[in-house]
Amino acid sequence: GQTAGYRDVEVRARVTGIVLKRNFKEGSPVKQGESLFTIDPVPFQVALAKAEADLATAQARHDQARREVERLKPVAEIKAVSRKELDDAISAEQVTAAEVKAARARVDEAKLNLAYTRVESPISGVTSRAQQSEGTLVSGPSVLLATVTQIDPIYVIFGKIGRAHV
Repeated sequence: GQTAGYRDVEVRARVTGIVLKRNFKEGSPVKQGESLFTIDPVPFQVALAKAEADLATAQARHDQARREVERLKPVAEIKAVSRKELDDAISAEQVTAAEVKAARARVDEAKLNLAYTRVESPISGVTSRAQQSEGTLVSGPSVLLATVTQIDPIYVIFGKIGRAHV
């Protein structure tokens, strides 16, 4: 008979970048979640810092718009400003609130991309030969980095009888 892994899983990067380090020995056992490759995190750290700065700017604009609405409400009640001015201020506050949400989403995306610079094993098993070496530019999921084969349980394939897992 022959033996075969229970399942093979391809390990791919989720972001584009330079492979800085291979964090495993080829053919060695790895646990699920263990780091297999490190992609250069610096561009993603910079993107995160920019996204956080954009969020701070959007939050400051929103705070200013909210203060403007609070100033205009009592003045509009005594008809010292037009209803249109108050409506414009309220709309500006709503727009800036949406900008804050969008900026928060960009921060979350930047954090996620930064986390993806740590390429982890999706399952526990045995690693294959690394398909890419340090210094290689990988273009996200289109590039295979390695394969992890789960060997517990393992298939035993018998000639004419069929296959069974142990």
